[in-house]
Order: sequence, then C-alpha cells, then structure tokens
Amino acid sequence: MRKQLLTKFESLLAVVVMVGAAGAQTPNQLDRVNVVRGTDDIRVEMKSSGTVTPKLSTLDSPARVVVDLPGTVMATGQRRIAVGADGVKGVRIGTDGQTPPTTRIVVDLDQACTYDLTPGPAGKLVLTLHEGAAAKVN
Repeated sequence: MRKQLLTKFESLLAVVVMVGAAGAQTPNQLDRVNVVRGTDDIRVEMKSSGTVTPKLSTLDSPARVVVDLPGTVMATGQRRIAVGADGVKGVRIGTDGQTPPTTRIVVDLDQACTYDLTPGPAGKLVLTLHEGAAAKVN
C-alpha cells in the first residue's frame, strides 16, 4: 500500500513539474497595433509584452510587407485596420495556432514601397512605410 501511494505521488509530482515547465514558456503577447499617418509616411506601431524577434519579408501579387512575431500570441481583438491612404490599403493581424505560436501582421499595399522596421522601448516595434519610393530598405 505504501509503495503504491509513493508511486502515485511520484506520478503526480511529474505531472505538476511538466505543467509548471509548460507554464514557464508562456508566449509573448501582441497587445496593440496602431496605424499612424505622417506627412510622407505611414507607421504601423506594434506593442508587445516580452521580447520579440521580428522576421520581416515582402510578398508580391499583390504587394505586401509581412512582419512575423515568433513565440507571440494576439492579446488584441484587432483583426483588420482599414487605411486607404498613401499607398497602404490596410493591415491584417492573425495568429497561426501552432506551438509555439507566431503572430503575423500583413500590410496590404497598392504597390511595393520602401520601408524600415525600428525597435523601440518596452516591446514597441515601428514599421515605417515610405510613400512613393519603390525600392526595399531593411
């Protein structure tokens, strides 16, 4: 009887340790996405909790700039932001549901333009899209 209790206790302890380890690997959160119109550019400002390492890419047909945030889930209810100005149609936001998750921010463009991604303080990233310039800048 004592050996059976000890075996059950060890099994339960192993489960608790595994659950605790999984909880320690909680993903970062994308808290907010804002679109700010400047005089000659549009900025997509992303605010996240934790440290994210963005992956930036472009896609053609139609033109898009994509920011992937690995290990990040959406904490915001935003899915789309309509822009319709300065060559930017809009912004789409989604999470892939994988483990670990990746959140993707897609900026739909009228045509390819120059852009840069700048990290800011406290989990802020700013993607700046420059109107009228057709070359890519990272």
